[in-house]
Amino acid sequence: MKRKLCVFVMSAMLISCSMLIGCGRKDNKTSDTKTEIATVPDAVEVATAMDDMSETDMSVGRFEGDTTYVNDAFDFMIELPDNRWRFETTDNIADYLGVDKNEIDSILNGEISVYDKDISYLAVACNDQTGSNVIVCYFCPDAAGVDSNMTAEEYIRTAGEQNSQVTLGSEELAGYTYSTMTKDNGETCTQKIMCRDKDGIILMITITDAGDEKSQNMIKNIKKQ
Repeated sequence: MKRKLCVFVMSAMLISCSMLIGCGRKDNKTSDTKTEIATVPDAVEVATAMDDMSETDMSVGRFEGDTTYVNDAFDFMIELPDNRWRFETTDNIADYLGVDKNEIDSILNGEISVYDKDISYLAVACNDQTGSNVIVCYFCPDAAGVDSNMTAEEYIRTAGEQNSQVTLGSEELAGYTYSTMTKDNGETCTQKIMCRDKDGIILMITITDAGDEKSQNMIKNIKKQ
């Protein structure tokens, strides 16, 4: 069990770092390409189908316009701080994270329950200039084949036991206490995973800082509803 959890958590960290390549990379792409990437997230349209989701399922949240993600289940919202940030389309999320776009869409529109998947990706925000990003996802211990009653604190502690290069702790965020794991990758990036559990689901907010950006800058834009 510990090995499987450790692989997932550390993969989440590596996934965030890998997004630095595709998200906010400073290259010579044309302005047309950048405009296309920055279009309104298709996840916004998909999320409007949430009203049809079973009341027994866990809400995956919704987008309000282009700049706000709201999660009713865990009572928080993310507001993009400025126009350098954007919410990624499900096409880009699938590309960056190496997952099936149709699966992401099916989770967002309620066709697939978050209780049937070990990981459900809900929202990804990215800073075009620095490559910093925020990934919001659910982890379902039961679907992953581990202790279905596992708490966020147990999850973080178990994962931390497998890596001495992380710092474990807890932090208040948007009116709730989150279990945290932080990893400093030196000059590349600093990553923090913030977790909270509810009804058999562990919410994971993974914040990756690149360049001279600090996590506190983005954390202050994660607020209680």
